[in-house]
Amino acid sequence: MTKIFYEGDADRAALDGQSIGVVGYGNQGRSWALNLRDSGFEVRVCIRADASRALARTLALAQAIGGLRQGAIEMTPKQEAVLDLAVEQVLSPALTHVNTAFVAAMLEQGIPMEAILTELFYSGEVERTYRLLREVGFARQLEFHSPTSQYGQLSRRGTYDHLDFLSRMRETVENIASGRFADEWDQETRAGHQRLAELKELHAGEVVRAFEDDLRRRLGPDAGRR
Repeated sequence: MTKIFYEGDADRAALDGQSIGVVGYGNQGRSWALNLRDSGFEVRVCIRADASRALARTLALAQAIGGLRQGAIEMTPKQEAVLDLAVEQVLSPALTHVNTAFVAAMLEQGIPMEAILTELFYSGEVERTYRLLREVGFARQLEFHSPTSQYGQLSRRGTYDHLDFLSRMRETVENIASGRFADEWDQETRAGHQRLAELKELHAGEVVRAFEDDLRRRLGPDAGRR
């Protein structure tokens, strides 16, 4: 059975009299460092392959940054890295593809792009559903939908079962787990992120930004703020 740790499992005394090093100062490193500082620890933004890897110290650190309040799952560093990168490289592209196909199907029905994007994003309906998944789970969140919605969702389950998503996803996950992606990213970094710049221009460049900015001026949170 998967082991889950809670705040009561940690003892901050495991860190008494010690300085804490945080490697990197990105999205997570900065948050960790600031939370640790606010918890009263001395923090320096580096770490050695020594006893700083013992479980007691890890749990104490997790408690100090607030990571045990809702439970922390025991995982290896590799498991965590594969899961984190897979969300970005496996799930995100799949969802993007699904959204693009949905938009195309709606446009074929003569539905305005503005209405489609409002349904997907600006209305907050999809965001609300994901929030309910987190708060109450799939089974209970279903009751927040109308009977028509419930029937439509459940009766169309299996519509895409014939599509082989799993094989392609396995290939991408193996690329992560084997270290090939890390090698690819190292090469991209040495090249000055040229490919990244090209991809951002293609998928999130000025044309896309201009379209979204214009749409947000007419719809969504920024509407009417001229």
